[in-house]
Amino acid sequence: MLRHGYLFFPVHLEDIEKGTLKGVWMIDEPSLKPDIVFYFAHGGGFSMGSAYFYLEFLLVTLKLLRSEFSNPAIFALDYSLAPESSFPSQVEQALAGYNYLLATKNIIPSRICIAGDSAGGTIMLSLLLRLARPNVDGRVSGKLNGEAKTAVAESRKPGMACLISPWATLVSPAHRDTESDYLDAFRLHVFAHGYVGWKGSVYDPVASPGSCKDVDWWRRAAPLNGFAISYGSEEVLAQDIRGLVELLRGSGARVVADEDEGGVHAWPVAGLFLGSTKKSRIRGVRRMVDRIARVMVDA
Repeated sequence: MLRHGYLFFPVHLEDIEKGTLKGVWMIDEPSLKPDIVFYFAHGGGFSMGSAYFYLEFLLVTLKLLRSEFSNPAIFALDYSLAPESSFPSQVEQALAGYNYLLATKNIIPSRICIAGDSAGGTIMLSLLLRLARPNVDGRVSGKLNGEAKTAVAESRKPGMACLISPWATLVSPAHRDTESDYLDAFRLHVFAHGYVGWKGSVYDPVASPGSCKDVDWWRRAAPLNGFAISYGSEEVLAQDIRGLVELLRGSGARVVADEDEGGVHAWPVAGLFLGSTKKSRIRGVRRMVDRIARVMVDA
């Protein structure tokens, strides 16, 4: 972090643990209400990583958000890892985190930007589907029971979703190995089965959001200001993500998609470690923050 020049600014870090909910709360000035919350779920194939493993990415993000917002905050979810914990535990924890922001931190839903990379993107897409149909238990698709639940779902929509190389469909023939990417389809599919467990299905539309082709469900699930999605043209998930973008746009959602020519999986995160210059290291994060600011400042 020192090489990026992001250690000098004051920041309040707090470990949050409420039952099964765990995460890290980060904010510049804890005595003031944040004007935006970046609610992030990390990647790692559902089986690796933590909020603290992503600390450099999160601090850089917070620093850049400061240039656009007066008191930005980040809540990074530390969900239970597979295979010890399987779906729908991670989605329920993401929902608990969202409710924590609303009820305990008193955040207005429209001031929340949900975000995630790779498997974290999966979890946040699943969260959107879960919010749109509150009666869905996470293992089967369901129908809304009346207009009351429709109104509740609408009022709880986040401001936007910012996704980095989201793993939209757990298992898909659209996952194709490339010479450039460091991931391969076989390994992804092994992780996918570990995530759903022996009782689950990799085709469950909540577990595997790309498998949900119900455009009305996606219309109800879409954040108020839509999606910002970035990915690399040479990553294993590229074709799957293109399909997700088309699906979301078909539901009427606003989608800004950035496909990096020659890019590999989750480069805005990996680039922080592998970029050759400061400018190149933070390029992906800066673009992400610009996308957020474009629709969330004064929204």
